[in-house]
This record gives sequence, C-alpha cells and structure tokens, in this order.
Amino acid sequence: AAPAAARSLAKELHKACGAALKNKDVHLGDDGSNRGEVIVIANPGEDPKRACLLALVPERSTWAAKEDVFTNVAMESVDSLAMTKFLEDHAQLEQKDWSNYLVCGFNIDLNDNERVGEDYGFAAATKVMSEKLKRHFRFSFSDDVVCAPEIWGGYAEDGSIVGILSSRCWS
Repeated sequence: AAPAAARSLAKELHKACGAALKNKDVHLGDDGSNRGEVIVIANPGEDPKRACLLALVPERSTWAAKEDVFTNVAMESVDSLAMTKFLEDHAQLEQKDWSNYLVCGFNIDLNDNERVGEDYGFAAATKVMSEKLKRHFRFSFSDDVVCAPEIWGGYAEDGSIVGILSSRCWS
C-alpha cells in the first residue's frame, strides 16, 4: 500500500482531475492515447527515471509476444534481458516546472501555439502538482518505442512519486 501522505495527495490529485481522467485523452496530438490513472511509486529512491522504469518494467520481467498487432504475423520470442535493455536505453526523463503549465495543464506542450492557454481538463490537477510536488518531471520513451507509457509527476513530501500515468502510440 502507498504511504499515507502519498495516498492522501493521490486522492487530492484524482479529485482535481475530476471527470477528465475518464473522459479525456491525457496525451494530445498523436495517433493514439489513453485516459489516465493517478499513481504512487513508494520508495522510489533519488533517480525518478529508474523508479518509473522499474514500476512499469519490473526486473526479471518476462516478455512474450505471439503476433504483431498490426500485421497478425507471428513474432519470434523476445529475450527478456534484451527487451528490458532496449527499454532502459529509450527511457527519457524531462525535468519540468508545473507552475509554467497552470493555465493549460501539464499535458500541453508549451511550444504548441494552438493549445497553449486552453485548459484541456487538467489545469486544476496541474495546480495541485505544482504546489504539492517537488522535482517535477515527465517520464516517457523515445519515438523508437512505438506505444509507450508516460508519467507526469514529481516527488511528494514523504519521498514517494505521485503522478498521472497514461500512454501514447505512434503509427
């Protein structure tokens, strides 16, 4: 279970998101994305990139793919260590300052002139993240990982990571 302080903050963040978590895509502007979930990573250590990666891809994970989802062609087995190494090599962490995103929300690229200044449903959540989290970041993967999870978050006062998990997919 999540530590009490992080759990309380996660509930506050979830409430601030309101219906947006159920009704809106978190990652905007690509071919596919998903709704979001508020998450807590307890005892993450000092390296948020590693903590997020381990939360999503536990060590000694088993990778098995039966067929390519786009072509329905049978795939060869993927070595677990090779896949984990591939994901480690492509994991990315961007330092953020969520106070810069208060008007539009954490999920808007500040260089996107069409969307900056508009609230796509996450401005209230961004305010909570800005005020209650430290060491803000966005965790993602390079474009070489076609479909990938993303986490927008930071560190809570108890040292846990609290954030919003979603995903994106390129075609």
